[in-house]
Amino acid sequence: MPLRSLRNQIFVLIMLTLIVQALAASVWTTCILRSCAEESARDKVKGDVALAEALIEALYPGPWRADGGRLYKGDVLMNGSSIVNQVTALTGDTCTIFLGNVRIATTVPGPSGKPAVGTIVSEPVRKAVIDEGRGYFGSAIVVGKPYQTAYLPLRDAGREVVGILYVGTPQTEIHRMVRNLMLSKLVVVLFLLTALAVLISIAFTKWFSPLTNITRILKGIALGDYDRPLEPARYAEFEGIVEAAERMRSDIKSTFYRLNDLSSFGMRAVSVIREEEAYKLLVHYVKRLGIDETIIALCEEGHRRGRVVAYYCRQTDEEQYYAEPVSRFGFTCLKDVEHCQAVRTLSPCIVNNLTSDLGCRNVCIVYPQMHSYACYPLTIGGRSLGWVKASSTNPDYFDPELRKSLEGYISITAAVVANLRLSELNKLLSLTDPLTKLYNRRFLEEYFDRQVAEANRRQEPFVIIFLDIDQFKLINDTYGHELGDKVLATVARTIRNSLRQVDLMVRYGGEEFIIVLPGTNLEGGFTVAEKIRQTIASTPIKLESGETMFLTVSLGLAIYVPGSNLNVDEMIQQADEAMYQAKLMGKNQVVVWKKSRNSGQQVLFKNGDA
Repeated sequence: MPLRSLRNQIFVLIMLTLIVQALAASVWTTCILRSCAEESARDKVKGDVALAEALIEALYPGPWRADGGRLYKGDVLMNGSSIVNQVTALTGDTCTIFLGNVRIATTVPGPSGKPAVGTIVSEPVRKAVIDEGRGYFGSAIVVGKPYQTAYLPLRDAGREVVGILYVGTPQTEIHRMVRNLMLSKLVVVLFLLTALAVLISIAFTKWFSPLTNITRILKGIALGDYDRPLEPARYAEFEGIVEAAERMRSDIKSTFYRLNDLSSFGMRAVSVIREEEAYKLLVHYVKRLGIDETIIALCEEGHRRGRVVAYYCRQTDEEQYYAEPVSRFGFTCLKDVEHCQAVRTLSPCIVNNLTSDLGCRNVCIVYPQMHSYACYPLTIGGRSLGWVKASSTNPDYFDPELRKSLEGYISITAAVVANLRLSELNKLLSLTDPLTKLYNRRFLEEYFDRQVAEANRRQEPFVIIFLDIDQFKLINDTYGHELGDKVLATVARTIRNSLRQVDLMVRYGGEEFIIVLPGTNLEGGFTVAEKIRQTIASTPIKLESGETMFLTVSLGLAIYVPGSNLNVDEMIQQADEAMYQAKLMGKNQVVVWKKSRNSGQQVLFKNGDA
């Protein structure tokens, strides 16, 4: 086309101007886009490392602790922990837990493609996080490759830095995204250069509006603003990007609030001291999810039966908790827990529509208008403690986000209940004699103070009996300790069968037993002691030779009178002195400790005679 024409020259000038402007704009937008993308990635990993920290705190309460080459969160060993995989699955970023500056659990791939466990953090990061104890956010070399990273120090109970929590995304991925966007833009710009300058300028200005919107939303997410939705895309080319960004915003929002609720639930759950409190807390949080009916049932220890401990129904405004089995719930799975699919398979049973879907044939539903339900086992260590069934009057109510919340609440509840039971078992074992299954001396000391307070309040006396098996050492020396243990178990069983439910029996040590009879005077105490003495004397012990032997016991009685202010040691000493006197008087006797009416000196009376 000849350039001598003014029209052509103006056209060429306009085109050159547009080209120069397009090139200048391309350079300018490339810098801004790269900066925004890197800033967005940096803000994202900042948010993701905060999410990772909250998730670890919710799942593993307690301080960080380094022990040799191992790192613990609470009581959980973090070396090789799968929590980094959960964080990566949740955020899409790589995650690492360091002990000192050494990776002990990571999803960062090494040169071989396997997780780079055992490698160390870069020197600038080590200096900032471990030496100076502050977070590090920005670009860093991770296993030889550039990443946008966020590092937080992990501190123990003494505020000492014992490790590092890392979340990062490869910088090459950011550059690839920017490069692809720019190539797409350049193609469109070259196509638009054939149009009029005004239309090109207008189109060019509007072209970047979706990216600006996405950047603005990403910055808002990094600052904690999850509620501002993206504007609809003006161009079809950006619909996929906008939809993906909006989906990411929605997912981050729901994940943040779910983890926030889960963290709140976990912090409240660790403070409960009774199982019933744990069930009430679980029902409270399940109600917030809009669930219409909730049933919590437990498997009874040593049996195949189950029992309902909590029931909630929104429609009837009912919320009940049960300490004992109730006849109201006649579910088949309560008679045999193996009929519960969740308990049997140790996995959730989700039914989205009771009308059309195949559900558990033994479903636990009280309110008849339920159309969908989710049943989760309360599991710990591969063992089912019970199950939780949540129902809704709406079909397809249990979407993936709701199920994740339920799973989080229920798994924390299972762990709390297991810990409470373990704590109670440890307490019981510390207060129980393993041979006779009786309480031990430590329990007696705690029990005595409560019994004295009760006796003073009721103005009722109580009796202590000190019992010793006669010639027990001779039995051990003659027949061996195995028979001696059998004798102790037999005596304990015989005594227990002669007592009331309110009476207490303790193995005090060796062949000595102490019995406490609340609300009993000396005459009543003597009657019980004499009954025990006669019962034991008439109970045969079978020897390995086939022969039988009979035991005798010596018993001493002492009484606590309201207001006397005797302590446990003084009461036991009086009963012990009476028992010792029974030994001196020929054994196989009951002797009562009293004071002389005239002199006030301590004297002993046989068989309760004054």
